[in-house]
Formats: sequence, C-alpha cells, structure tokens
Amino acid sequence: MPSYEPVDLSAACNAGVEVLGDEPGDVPLGRVDLRGLPFMIGSEPPSAKRCWLLPGAPVSVGIGRLARRVIIAHLVTLSVDGCEPGGTVELSGPGTVSIRAAVRSIFPLRSLEIVRNGEVVARAEAGGGRQAEVSEDVRIQANSWIACRAFGVDYHLDEWGRRVFAHTSPVYVACGGEWTMTDPDGIRYIRTLVEGAREYVRHTAVRRSDRLTTHHHGEADHLAWLERPFAEALRALDERGRG
Repeated sequence: MPSYEPVDLSAACNAGVEVLGDEPGDVPLGRVDLRGLPFMIGSEPPSAKRCWLLPGAPVSVGIGRLARRVIIAHLVTLSVDGCEPGGTVELSGPGTVSIRAAVRSIFPLRSLEIVRNGEVVARAEAGGGRQAEVSEDVRIQANSWIACRAFGVDYHLDEWGRRVFAHTSPVYVACGGEWTMTDPDGIRYIRTLVEGAREYVRHTAVRRSDRLTTHHHGEADHLAWLERPFAEALRALDERGRG
C-alpha cells in the first residue's frame, strides 16, 4: 500500500455511500453527515465498512495507512475562486470562475470530472492511476452550483456491485444577488417521493391502536404525529416552487 504524508481531513467534503459499523467501538468513529469524508472501519478493502468522518474536530491520519482501525479510501478536494464546498462565491454579474479539483485514492481511478448544474464541464482521465487533477476557468451566466466527482476503475465487491465513486458537496456561485435556484422537475420528483412515503405510513406501515399504546410524544393521534414531517416537507417544496 502506498505511503503518503499525513493530511488534515477536517475540511474535506464528499458524498458517497455511508454504512455505520455494527461492532463494539465502531459507531463513535463516525456518523452519516454530508460534511464529512468517507472513511473505512475494519480491515482493508473491500471488507471494510464505509463511514463518515465527523466534520467538527480536525483529524490527521496517513492516507492509505491503518490508523485506529481506519483506512482512508479517497480524498477529493475542490475550490472555486478559492472557496471550498459548502461556501458561496459572489459575483456581481455573469463572469468566469477558476476551478481546481483533485483526487487521491487507494483505488485505481478512471476519471475526475467538474460538474456545473449537473453538466460535466471539464474532465481528466486517470488511466488507472491513484490521483488526478483538473484546473479550468468556467463561464457563469446565472446562479449555479459546482461540484466534482471521481470514478474508480473497479467495483465494490458487495451485493450491489457499485462502481467505486466519490462526489463532493457543491460550491454555490451567486450571480448578481442572493443565491437561489429552483428546478420544477426536481421539485415534482421530490414531491412524488414525499407523497409516496406518506401513503406508505397511512396505508401500509403496521401500527398498534392508539387505545393500546402510550407514545413518547404524548399526543393522542399517533398517525397525525407521523404525518407531520411529510406535511412540513410538502409546504417547503411549495414555497421553494413559488420562489
């Protein structure tokens, strides 16, 4: 396994597959959080469990080295005009931003891509290597989001057979005002998911009679309590659609 210098992973952002460990001592090492870097618990890939690094406190470990039963699977970094994932670049109007993206991985890599609003705008082929970089100036015409994603050559050796993959959280680019974006098709799709989940709770999920059960929330109508988050989500989607 290659040896790398220790790096501070506290500011890294990724969105990948997350699975909490189920053995004693596993859970305190991480939890599901989109502001953390995927890491692994247990033995070397592919048997290790993938988890999230907590974003709060800095943690330094050697890339590709065992440390407290943790193996770092991949490190993807992104900056847009110096702004990291989760931040917002503010432009006075249409303009150009400078993007730098890089990936280092213990797995062979196929490619690294820069994505603007779902469209690939730059790509670097890794050719089976363990690292790749992209630097690109990208034109921005309106409010946008920019992220980068890395594809591995191999597939996970599990029942899903997914390709090795990592995706950063976005950097937001505000163009001439406060950042906001609305995708009507996306809102309709999410609304369908929310409504479907609510219908499952209403008609399929097994519940004990309220007359026979005392719930921790102390409300008489348990179904109304269960449905409340779905109603809140639908209202939020309606507000987003009007915005």
